[in-house]
Amino acid sequence: MTKSQVKPANILLTLKENKEDNVTTIKQLYNARYTYKQSLIGCRTKLQQLMMLLERNKYIHWSRCVEDSDVVSELFWTHPNAIKLLNAFNIVLLMESTYKTNRYRLPLLEIGCVTSTGLTFSVAFVFLSSEQQNNFIWCLQRLKELFITYDGLPKVIVTNRDLALMNSISIVFPESYHLLCCFHIQKNVRAKCKMLINFLDAWDVVLDAWEYVMDCGDISTFADYACNFTMFVMLGLCFLNVIDTWIIPYKERFVKVWTNKVMHLGQTTTNKYV
Repeated sequence: MTKSQVKPANILLTLKENKEDNVTTIKQLYNARYTYKQSLIGCRTKLQQLMMLLERNKYIHWSRCVEDSDVVSELFWTHPNAIKLLNAFNIVLLMESTYKTNRYRLPLLEIGCVTSTGLTFSVAFVFLSSEQQNNFIWCLQRLKELFITYDGLPKVIVTNRDLALMNSISIVFPESYHLLCCFHIQKNVRAKCKMLINFLDAWDVVLDAWEYVMDCGDISTFADYACNFTMFVMLGLCFLNVIDTWIIPYKERFVKVWTNKVMHLGQTTTNKYV
């Protein structure tokens, strides 16, 4: 059942249903699963086991070592079927890093894409030793090698406001239009403003003002919406750096009046669950 990816709780339930006097505990079950998995690995290290599985399942993968060392610093992998999908649906790319997903605390960069029906699929995964520009450039160069033709490169790339990643995209994919994730922008603005707003009525008004800024579809009214939001800053209701962090440098990357000029298939966030 472990080999079939059955969850431990379901394994324990099955054992007890098959034998009423079974006294196995969940801790014993976890220990047995660990022993079984270790027997599969044998004398190989965790990284050697991962490489073996990638080879066995015919994944395309690249790795890079620390200079003058055998220590792997980055690992990029993808499946041949994902490459086919990538070249068939290459308009929008989504990139997002996740954290604390492994015992080594390495950031995991997930790269996804969008089909013509709006469904998302995973293109590639990358373990990074650090989130520096050099690491991201290596990763994006491997990604670029997956495209069959230069004309097939992505038209739009959506990411969070990771400056190292943003700079790397401008170097490796200079022709792609770069959007910032609206979900994470909204989350950041909420966190910045809510710390200084004590009244529910004022909080609702501030959120409405920010929504008008993000959803503005006419450049002639954008200045008015931005000024309306700025009014709350002058009243001391939210941080001034909301303006300096988002509106001034990046308005073209998340405000609809600019983002609607490019085909992004409605994908303005890296969050799959929005």
